[in-house]
Parts: sequence; C-alpha cells; structure tokens
Amino acid sequence: MSNSKVKPSWAKRLRTAALYIVLFSVVAFVVDAFRNSDVPESVPPELSSLTDINGEQYNLREMSKVSPVVLYFWATWCPVCPAVSPTVDYVGNHYPTISVALRSGDNHKLTRYAQAKGYEFPIVNDNLNRVSNGWQVSATPTIIIIENGDIVSATTGVTTPPGLFIRLWFHQFF
Repeated sequence: MSNSKVKPSWAKRLRTAALYIVLFSVVAFVVDAFRNSDVPESVPPELSSLTDINGEQYNLREMSKVSPVVLYFWATWCPVCPAVSPTVDYVGNHYPTISVALRSGDNHKLTRYAQAKGYEFPIVNDNLNRVSNGWQVSATPTIIIIENGDIVSATTGVTTPPGLFIRLWFHQFF
C-alpha cells in the first residue's frame, strides 16, 4: 500500500467550487435583502429630481421610463467604494447613471476627487444625508436600479461589472 494521498478529481474540485459559489451567492442575497429591506419600492416623489454638483438636474422617474437608471450611493471615505466606482463609471457609458456622494465634502472637493479618479458619472452632493435618508440607504456602496419609477434591484457592497450588467439586462427584459 502507498502512503501518498489521492488527489481529488477535477470533477470533484469543480463541484466543490460550484457549491462555494452557490453558498456565497445565497449569503450575499440574504445580506442584501436584509440591508436593503427599507429601500422604498418606487422613487420617492420628493427625491425624483436631483441636482448634481455642476447644477445639472436629473428626473429619475422620467429617465427610468426610457431605460433602467443606476443610482449609486458612495462616499470618498468609504473603503470599498474605490473598488466599485470604476464599475459604476463604466456602466454609465451604457446606462443612465447618477451617483450620490454621502458626507464627502463640498462640491469643489468632490470635483477634484472625481477628476483624480477619472470618474465621469454625475455626482449629487449629499452632505446633509437628505437624499440617502429619503432612500433609506445607510451603507456604502449601495446601487439601486430604477425602471419605470420602480426600484427593481438594490445591492450593497462589492459589485462586479458582469453582476451589474446582468442585473440591468435582466430587469430590462424580464
């Protein structure tokens, strides 16, 4: 008899990896559902119109009638946001995207920060938490997808480009 250990087959490794992916996905879904349970079901009327740091106005209800809209809550002080913001910025080339910066300084500071990072998405300055409180968002980063004035998806934490595109595509066609 040999004392060497038998290595698991590739099929067994693949099944194990698939199991971990499914478990991770289930846990992420449950955490998202818990964290975002207070997010409204539709765009709050008093927060339908937002103005970015450049004075541009965006009507979320009207925009979401044409295409799904990505509403991204983030902060300059958020340790996870630098990993998510480039994804949201890229998605903004394909879908209307508005970002809301929570307690991140004045408009000038936000402009400099966005320029340094290369972000092109519109930024609404929410220093007083009026917008985030109205949306019941308490964690950053949070991404909300709006379609026809309704909230069709809300997720908190790290999101990959494929994950965000799949959410947008799914809710646009189903």
